[in-house]
Amino acid sequence: MSVYTILQTTPYPVYEIDLSKLNEAADISWIMKTHGVTYYVYTFEYQGKTIKHGISVDQKSSPGDRIYRQAGHLEGWKHYRLRGSNGNDMRLIDAAYYAKNGEHLNRLGMKIIVRDLTNMPSPSLADKTLHVKQLERQLIKEYEDQNNCLPIGNIKNESYIDHKTYVTKDTWDKLFDFQ
Repeated sequence: MSVYTILQTTPYPVYEIDLSKLNEAADISWIMKTHGVTYYVYTFEYQGKTIKHGISVDQKSSPGDRIYRQAGHLEGWKHYRLRGSNGNDMRLIDAAYYAKNGEHLNRLGMKIIVRDLTNMPSPSLADKTLHVKQLERQLIKEYEDQNNCLPIGNIKNESYIDHKTYVTKDTWDKLFDFQ
């Protein structure tokens, strides 16, 4: 029984991690480390409904640390549920979800979709993670366009990304072509 599925490999890998199949939240870090995932956009989906889109571009932490900590704060883990402050925003999301739907989020029924952009080039020379931010913004915007609201776990729509200027490698090369 596989705890994750590879949904696509091109133009970048996309993984679906079924939290109900994991023994503990720390297994997420193992999956991410196994595939060398460091730059990624993730989506928490509960019973098929988008709960949150987010990103991680942190190369100082363990692979998958961001989603491991958020997932670890969900109810339903057999051994223990995380209690620290890192990732506890998932508890706030759970409270909002409960207020709206009358049920708590649980690892059972929760999947994480991971879009691995580690080996994808950024369109910006100065911001090596712009492509990650752009994809997160696109996913949030698509959800907002379809549902007339943000996902319950997204407080900001990240629309500043739409107007972020940057210099592409082609533009840079044209500006400084001394041949």
